Amino acid sequence: MKKIVLVAFVLVLLSSTLISKLPALVETHSANIVVPDDYERIQWAIGNATDGDTILVRAGTYYEHVTIDKPISLIGENRTTTIIDANDESEAAIRIEASNISINGFTIQNGGMHGVLCSNERDIKIERNIIKDSFRGVCFWNSTNITLGDNIIEKNTHGISLNWATSTEIAENTITENTFGIWLDNSNGIRVKENVIEENRQDGLFVFCCNSTYIAHNIIVGSPEYGMWLYKSSATAIIANNFESNYVGISLEWAFDYNIIACNVLSGNNAGIGLHQSSNNNILSDNIITESSIHGIGLADSNENRIFGNTIANNSRGLTLSWESRDNIISNNNFINNTIQASSGEISAGPNTWDNGYPSGGNFWSDYAGVDFNSGRFQNETGSDGMGDTPYVIYLENEDKYPLMNPHILPDMQPIYSELYELLANYTELQSKYDNLVASYNSSQTELDDLQSKYNALTNELNITRNIMYAFLITTIVFIATTLYIVIRKPKVKPELKIT
Repeated sequence: MKKIVLVAFVLVLLSSTLISKLPALVETHSANIVVPDDYERIQWAIGNATDGDTILVRAGTYYEHVTIDKPISLIGENRTTTIIDANDESEAAIRIEASNISINGFTIQNGGMHGVLCSNERDIKIERNIIKDSFRGVCFWNSTNITLGDNIIEKNTHGISLNWATSTEIAENTITENTFGIWLDNSNGIRVKENVIEENRQDGLFVFCCNSTYIAHNIIVGSPEYGMWLYKSSATAIIANNFESNYVGISLEWAFDYNIIACNVLSGNNAGIGLHQSSNNNILSDNIITESSIHGIGLADSNENRIFGNTIANNSRGLTLSWESRDNIISNNNFINNTIQASSGEISAGPNTWDNGYPSGGNFWSDYAGVDFNSGRFQNETGSDGMGDTPYVIYLENEDKYPLMNPHILPDMQPIYSELYELLANYTELQSKYDNLVASYNSSQTELDDLQSKYNALTNELNITRNIMYAFLITTIVFIATTLYIVIRKPKVKPELKIT
C-alpha cells in the first residue's frame, strides 16, 4: 500500500511539473517555413504562417507580388540569387500591411511603382537586400521606427522615399544610379548615416519640410544638381559628411532656425555650400571647402547666420554675399588661395560682420599684406598679438578689423555638434509637444466657448419660456379667480309670485 501511495505521489509531482512548463513551451514556439520545400510560392507560405514565424526562401527567381500582413521574418538565402520579380505589373513587389516585420536577403526588382511599399505601420526592418528597377525602391508613408540598413538601392526614380515618417534610421546603404537617392518629405527624427550615395541622376539627398534630421558620415558623390538639398526644414544636423563632384554640395532654401552644417569635407563641387531664400539663423562651422568652380560658400537673401572655423581654399570665390544678405557673422575662418577671397555688396548685400571682436579676432586671409607690430582693441599698443594692425577690406564698409596672421587651428568639434544636435532635437520635440498642447487647449477653448454660447442661447430660451409660462400661469389664475368671484357674487333671482 505504501508503494502505491509513493508511486502515485511521484506521478502527480511529474505531471504538475510538466503542466507548469507547457505555457512557456507554447509561448516561445515559432516555426520555420521553407520555400519552395513547404510551399512553392512565397505568398502561399505567408498565408499559412502564424505571427512570429520565419519564412526561409531558397535561391531562385520568384515572379510574385508579395503582401505581408502578419508579423513575420522573411529571409532569403542569398541577396544576389534570391529574387522577387514583380515583372512591372503591380503597385509593389512587396507590400507591408502589418507591424514587426523583417525582410532580409533578397533582390527585389521590377516593382512597377514600388519595390517595397508600407503605410501606417511600425517596427519594420529592411536589411541586406538589393532593391532596383522600380519607380520608388523603398517607400514608407506615415510609419515609425523603421530600419533600412546595408541595402543596395539602385536604378530607381526614388531610391528611398519617406513621407510623414518618424524615428527612422537609414544606415550603411549603397544608393546609386537613381534619379533621387533619398527623398524625405514631412518626416521628423530621421537619421541618415554612413551611406554611400553616388552617381544619382539629380539629387543625392532631398529634405523637404522636415525637422530634427541627423545626416552624418555619408559619402555623397557625383550628383548633377544637389548633393543635398534642404528645403523649408529646421534643426537639421549635417555633420562629418564628404561631398565630392556634385553641382552643389549642400543647398539650403527657406531653411532656417538651427540647421548645423559642421565638420564636412566638400571638394570639387561647382558650389560648395549655398544658403538662399531667407535661410536664416544657421551655423556653418569647421568645414573644409576646396576646389569649387563657382564659390566655396554663397549666401543670397539670407541673414543672421554664423560662419566660423571653416577652411575655404583654392576656390574660384571663397565666399560671396548678395541679394540683401545681412547681419551674418563671419569669423575665425581660413581663406587660402581663392581667386577672389570674398565678395560682398553685389546687389545690395550687407552690412555683415567679418570678425568676432577683440581678442577673438577675425579671419585668416592668405593674401593679407599687413604687419603685426601692435596689439589692443585699437591696435595702438606696443607688442604683437597675432592680428594685423590694419583691417582687411572686403567691400566698402565690409572689413575684417582683426585679420589673423596665421591660420586658425580647427579643433575636433564633431562630438560637440552631435551633442548639440541631440539637444536641439529634444528642444524641437518638446516645442512640438508644447505647440500641440497649445493647439489642443485652443481647440478645447473654442469648443468651450461654443458650448458656452449654446448654453447662453438655451438659457435665454429657457428664460423666455419661463416668462411666458409665468404670464400664462398668472393670467390663468386671474381668470379662474375672476370667474369664481363672478359666480359667487351673482345675485339671486327671486321667484315670481302668482296671484290667483
